[in-house]
Amino acid sequence: MDSQHTICNGYGYKELLLTKYAPQKFTELLSDEAINIELLKWLSKWRREPNGDQHPIVLIHGPPGYGKTTMAHIIARTAQFEPIEINASDERGGELVLNRINNILNSDPLFNHKPSCLIIDEIDGAQDTSSSGSTSLISFLVSLIVNRDKPTSKQSARRPIICVCNDLYAPALRLLRHSLSKEFIISYDRPSNTLLANRLKSICDEEGIVADTRALLQLCTLHNSDIRACLNSLQLIIAKSDRVTVRSIENSFDLTKDVHLSPLSILEALFSSAGNQRKHLQKILNNIDETEKVIFGCYENYATAKFFDDKRLSRVNMALDCISWYDHKISGKDIGNRNLACYSSTVLLQLHLLFASPTKQHLSYPHLDYDLMMSRKNAEVILSEFLKAIPATLSRYISIPFAISVLVPYLLTLISPDVTVFQSTNQTLMGEKEKMEMHRLMKLFRTYGLKLKQEKTFEGIYYFSLEPYLYPVFTI
Repeated sequence: MDSQHTICNGYGYKELLLTKYAPQKFTELLSDEAINIELLKWLSKWRREPNGDQHPIVLIHGPPGYGKTTMAHIIARTAQFEPIEINASDERGGELVLNRINNILNSDPLFNHKPSCLIIDEIDGAQDTSSSGSTSLISFLVSLIVNRDKPTSKQSARRPIICVCNDLYAPALRLLRHSLSKEFIISYDRPSNTLLANRLKSICDEEGIVADTRALLQLCTLHNSDIRACLNSLQLIIAKSDRVTVRSIENSFDLTKDVHLSPLSILEALFSSAGNQRKHLQKILNNIDETEKVIFGCYENYATAKFFDDKRLSRVNMALDCISWYDHKISGKDIGNRNLACYSSTVLLQLHLLFASPTKQHLSYPHLDYDLMMSRKNAEVILSEFLKAIPATLSRYISIPFAISVLVPYLLTLISPDVTVFQSTNQTLMGEKEKMEMHRLMKLFRTYGLKLKQEKTFEGIYYFSLEPYLYPVFTI
């Protein structure tokens, strides 16, 4: 047996759970069912109309370790395609790689084999290897989108492409992200702890291992539903015992060991005054590498946590002042504040002294900070593109705070007239009032570099969207 798929458990070699129990069927996927069905519909349409006017690319993004690439492979096989995977971050062949991709996209299946579906993994790690007279991978993919209505074009795709990435807003993806309509950008979220714990329970049953459901839920929580990490940890646990209990999970994540602790584990230590937690608290705080996520977790959980406070909520007020100080002095964008980063553990220690309680706490994983960070990142990219499109004679007078608080809200109101004003899209049938309103809007769009982009849904319905889409700017 291949050594890459086995480990030594002390009694011999055993196949890795990660390989042995990898999903093989559509019904075994842990991803959101709505996402699975939408992707399957898109691929099925390609299967029915291989020479039709199909959109060539779908981009799937989400955190690593949650099964994005596995989902792409299984759904491609379900739609009767043969998935062929290329890792964009590993490929350094320039024109050779592009020629290989071109061959995959335009080749006919041989001997009644299934048509191919190209899966490009880690597309956010693609390097611009273009040289004189050559094309980068991202530029090539963008050209496939632009030329999808030109079957005779040399740069057209006769096979579907699924791109997979961790960071949707990586600089390398800027052109591709702008070229794709929103319905062809799929956000892949982590599976629920309950769903993953049930899968782990079925694996334990298959292996003849007695597993406590509470322990498996704790394992999923510790790894934040990372499927790979959960299976690897479970492999190590059952290598030593034929039972999986809460105690065995806790022992495998002994706080005295030099292991990466999840933000939730650190939060539990911060909110607990139990001796075994406080004993190793300083070591935890000195080795933490997700301080900001933990502090956000304190902010998200303090309202429901159980700890002693007086009627004036003195501890809560002190904690909020402490978090506010961290936000302004350490987490701020000012480069000079980086010398204060060494005080991050002191902030966490202060929060521990304020929130710690012997009462057992029911804390939730800090999701809000990640969602806000991604929302802010998205809004910043959109705002930057908007300001670049404005003529320099005007943009030099516009600051970012002014654009967010005044210009963008006012502009969105100006370009959103009552739709009943326009009785017809044909200008010859418009009245004077409608024509004046139309000319006013066109002038505003030219002044601020805005465009209306025609897009099409999976059902084939056409609609117009604003580009850049300014509404997320309000989340900054």
